[in-house]
Amino acid sequence: LDQKNEWKRRPQIDVCLKSLDNSKDIKQEFLEEVKNQHEHGGNSAIAIYGITKNPKDGNYMMVMD
Repeated sequence: LDQKNEWKRRPQIDVCLKSLDNSKDIKQEFLEEVKNQHEHGGNSAIAIYGITKNPKDGNYMMVMD
């Protein structure tokens, strides 16, 4: 989303999903850390695009480069 809360389409890219075992009851501080890495990670960090939830087991997964 941009500053106007409008979706932007990007070219299709390959991503890595890292499953976080036993993360059904994830803590807010972890979500804030993922958000911080996403917004301020810089070029030297692995790009974190966000998180998603596995509908089969309820665990969270990080969407990464």
